[in-house]
Amino acid sequence: MLSILLGLFCCRVAGQLVVALFQVPWLPPMEEWYSGAIAYPHLLACQFVIMIVFGKVCRDLFKANGYFSERHTWLGKPMMRFGLLYLFTMVLRYTIRMALYGAERWAGGCIPIFFHCVLAAFVVVLGWYHTWRQKCTEVPRIPTCQQSRSTPLSSIFAWGAVTAAIVAWVGYQIAPSTYGTVCLASDKRYAVRIEKKKAVSADGKLTFVEIYRPARTPSLPHAPVVVMVNRSRSPLAILRTNIKARSFAERGYLVIATSDNTRSGRSSK
Repeated sequence: MLSILLGLFCCRVAGQLVVALFQVPWLPPMEEWYSGAIAYPHLLACQFVIMIVFGKVCRDLFKANGYFSERHTWLGKPMMRFGLLYLFTMVLRYTIRMALYGAERWAGGCIPIFFHCVLAAFVVVLGWYHTWRQKCTEVPRIPTCQQSRSTPLSSIFAWGAVTAAIVAWVGYQIAPSTYGTVCLASDKRYAVRIEKKKAVSADGKLTFVEIYRPARTPSLPHAPVVVMVNRSRSPLAILRTNIKARSFAERGYLVIATSDNTRSGRSSK
């Protein structure tokens, strides 16, 4: 099972690399393969690291020799919990995407989500293997009256933090659509592509530019343009600019967001 999942992930990496190098027409275009959150060279390096580590796992299990073939009592349950949480998050991501963007149904932009599910399944299967090995080698314990079944306080805090993080992430995903519906009075929504670039201004200063554009819009060169200048680099100001820019891009605008490193109230030379 692990080898099949690794083979699927390798096919995904190979397919995207072929599109990036040769732009073949019989495979989906480049923007369908990844979300654009990080540059493709960095993404490719991470993918190679994942393939090397997962290949090591499969090699150890096939030869029944090596670190991952041995029983690790501390590894099984945490891996299964992380993998199931990872898988749940990707299913939730797919549900939100399909609910918000009608043009994406039912498979639009789903290549990254599908292969995140493949990675999550790999972690779950590997965690199950170590959990199963642990159960097979454990010596049954005689129950005593002193054993407590109460949930540790640390586990309650950990799951509370995970739940809060998921709720915050869901809020971040739906915030642009909510803002656009309330403030822009428009229900027309596209999925958004974000491109991060660095530009040199007229005075020689380095300026960070983010381009937000609607996906699957052939009339993009004729789309109205919105320019947003963020005069603060505080996390709250960046988040506010991101939500507003995404809400405009969801409704067919091309948004160019720049960051001004000068403090508010001071004019740049």
